[in-house]
Amino acid sequence: METLELIKWEVLKFDVSQLGQIIQFEKKLAKHIQSIEEISLVAIPSVKLDDDVLECGELSLSINNDKDNVLHTIIGFSKDLSNDIEQSLSINEQLQSNSIITGYFRDSMQMRDQYREFMPYSIKVILKCRLKS
Repeated sequence: METLELIKWEVLKFDVSQLGQIIQFEKKLAKHIQSIEEISLVAIPSVKLDDDVLECGELSLSINNDKDNVLHTIIGFSKDLSNDIEQSLSINEQLQSNSIITGYFRDSMQMRDQYREFMPYSIKVILKCRLKS
């Protein structure tokens, strides 16, 4: 008999409104989440861009109450792919009971319009979580 895989999606979203802004975050995950299977990252500019932005900012993510740094990466944007680019990373990390996910996002000061003015944008961190069966 096949076992049913139970998946839950957790989303962290934050808005970047200033050049060089650093956003720290902390989220307690539900105790019935067993592991994080995959992390998807999406940069969403506030207006249409004419050019790619290879480096919107830097994201660092830790789980298990800051014991395991599972991700440290650069998030980018490409006008050719769509209005928002998604980067998916498979991580397969087991969670401790009552785990807290923490981290930060630091703007790299590259998200600008055609007049070289800073353009606000949003970042979504989407966690594909496996539930305890």
